Amino acid sequence: FWMRCCRFVQLHVQAGSEAVTLKEPVFRRTGYPLHAESYIKSSVPWVEQLWKLCVNTLQNCMMETYMDCPYYEQLQFAMDTRLEALFTYAVSRDARLAKKALIDFHYGMQPEGLTTGKYPSAYLQILSSFSLHYIFMLWEYDEQTGDEETVRLCRGDVDRILDYYDGRIGEDGLLGSLGFWEFVDWQDAWAENAGMPNALLQGPSTILNLMYAHALRCGEKIFRRQNRPGLADEYSRRRRTLLQAVQANCYNEEKGLYREGPGCEEYTQHTQAWAVLNELTDREGARELLTRTLQEPNCLKVTFSTSYEWFCALELAGLGDEMRRCLDDWIALLDLGCTTCPETPRNARSDCHAWGSHPLYHLHAGVLGVQSAAPFFAKVRIAPQPAGLTWIKAKTPHPKGLIETDLKFTDGNVSGTVTL
Repeated sequence: FWMRCCRFVQLHVQAGSEAVTLKEPVFRRTGYPLHAESYIKSSVPWVEQLWKLCVNTLQNCMMETYMDCPYYEQLQFAMDTRLEALFTYAVSRDARLAKKALIDFHYGMQPEGLTTGKYPSAYLQILSSFSLHYIFMLWEYDEQTGDEETVRLCRGDVDRILDYYDGRIGEDGLLGSLGFWEFVDWQDAWAENAGMPNALLQGPSTILNLMYAHALRCGEKIFRRQNRPGLADEYSRRRRTLLQAVQANCYNEEKGLYREGPGCEEYTQHTQAWAVLNELTDREGARELLTRTLQEPNCLKVTFSTSYEWFCALELAGLGDEMRRCLDDWIALLDLGCTTCPETPRNARSDCHAWGSHPLYHLHAGVLGVQSAAPFFAKVRIAPQPAGLTWIKAKTPHPKGLIETDLKFTDGNVSGTVTL
């Protein structure tokens, strides 16, 4: 009774002596009842077209759990699911599937102190880096919903995961090998490592260290809100010490970029984005760092799965024009006639993969600039970076309703209406 996906259906009829009457076959679409409350339109048609393509992708990857894709694997992976939850918040106020996913991963915690890479599943698979995405997802869910009961259920997992990571800190103060599958991104340059950074072949990975630092900050915020200041202060100290080690061991003064490991002269957009998100530099410094990153000829670029942090870094640096250029990979899908986002921009295994639906989130949060400015959206910040668009009209979900915007942009000025 499980669902089936297809492009075409071929029927073979072996007729006997009687005439055959073929009635029209009907496929019934099934999935989680996601009600899209948001929309976004603009002066160019690709904005609305891209939004619809991404909603369709997300809807196809929601059943009784989130799924990475509706055909190829049909599994609830922690990295994919964290992104799908973020994209859901940009479409609807319904956070029930995100809550269920957190509880699922809570049930998937292993004795070593990591959660399973995917859950539920017929067999155990641990991706050690995916436990960080579980922490990210828990903090983002708390920010979005204020559901302290669910956070209380899962908060012990946060300490177990962070303790596992803390046990892998080396004498240089950096996180070393985690064991299991340390997946980061499907990079061609990392193909022989199954998506793990090359730096891990000779020592620490800067990307994983900075991801861990961000998880420590998420843990600090979770436990401070849960009135556990002792753990919150501990995470803050560990994060500060870790970032000092990253700065001392991984920053190349000559290039002005963070290398992908103390002894690994490889440079990635991933590392620079995580450096910005961890506030290793101020806004102006972030702008300069990301500009140098774009000018570095051999710098590895993020793919669909890791674009979220890159978009967020560009937004923090105020590089709206570059954020618009990054959307070209998605706009190209429209030219190909795609109706869903594939797993990767090129040579994808899966033609419908929800971790690629970034425009859902970043058209609202980055280009339109509507974001929460306080826990549980108690305050709203609207700071558009329209990057050449002359007008934007949208509805953006808020836990208490919808935020409606109708804005025009002329010569660096904005006019229009915002309805809360």
